[in-house]
Amino acid sequence: MDKRLSLKLNGNRQVTGILRGFDPFMNLVIDEAVEINKRNQQIPIEWNHQPLVMSTLTMSVYKEDFQANIENLLRFRMNKNPFIIELIGNCGQSIFTPYYPLGDMNNLRRILAIRKSNFNNRLLYCIEYVKILQFLHQNSMVMCDSNDLTKTLSQYLITDDDDDDDRLIIMNDLDALPNTNHGPIKCGHRPIVGDFVAPEQRYPNTYDDGYDHKTDIWKVPDVCHWIIKDDDDDDDQLRKLKITLFQQRLLDWIHQKCKSPKSIERPEAMEIIWCLLVVKKIAERGFDHQKCKLPIPINGPEAKM
Repeated sequence: MDKRLSLKLNGNRQVTGILRGFDPFMNLVIDEAVEINKRNQQIPIEWNHQPLVMSTLTMSVYKEDFQANIENLLRFRMNKNPFIIELIGNCGQSIFTPYYPLGDMNNLRRILAIRKSNFNNRLLYCIEYVKILQFLHQNSMVMCDSNDLTKTLSQYLITDDDDDDDRLIIMNDLDALPNTNHGPIKCGHRPIVGDFVAPEQRYPNTYDDGYDHKTDIWKVPDVCHWIIKDDDDDDDQLRKLKITLFQQRLLDWIHQKCKSPKSIERPEAMEIIWCLLVVKKIAERGFDHQKCKLPIPINGPEAKM
């Protein structure tokens, strides 16, 4: 039920509007701001003893992006999609979403280390990440807020559903998901540089031409490598995680395909998911990789992830 709401935030700033989606007998408790970035202020609140986060637009220059985020959240809320954070309600230039205490994926390495997670546990997060990409690509969307690793990881929240392999992470920010239905797209209006982004995204390659969802595929190896390896300087990390030679080679094979300079030669997200599931299955009892017909070499020197 809709309800008019007026909140006084830090600095005596008022937020007034129609609160959509809440129970009329709600009880809101406002806490101190926990995070402020250049786009919005995030404040923890409590509603009927349920912890939520209120995100409020702080700079009008990002109003279009903020509105796009709301529209996408509303669109996917109708289908109750497991890959997207739930929109509890919105009021004026504020949105209300569930609070996830583990934060975004930049915290994942620390959490996995505390849990002493093995290779398969880590691989599940990689699989979930690619599943979200598959979901976006099925909806003709490209993840544009991904020009570097830290920014990419910040787009996903870690859930508390560690017993649910299908809901380990969720998308938290849906404001930069251009649609490819009408042709190639471009992410933002500024030149993009750096090895993390796909070749076709880098200036000046993209000066005239746009690109498609295969830019997301290029970044998969970097994200998965970061998830699986605790320490980039530890050469024994893979052996400590008890990864077999065949698993290493299969990962190396699919990651090389993802890093093809020609976007058309990169695999689709579903192909990557299938390959990662095979890698996971190898560690399970009864799997004979000799019967798995894959176009990769089994023998030879160890591959590097």
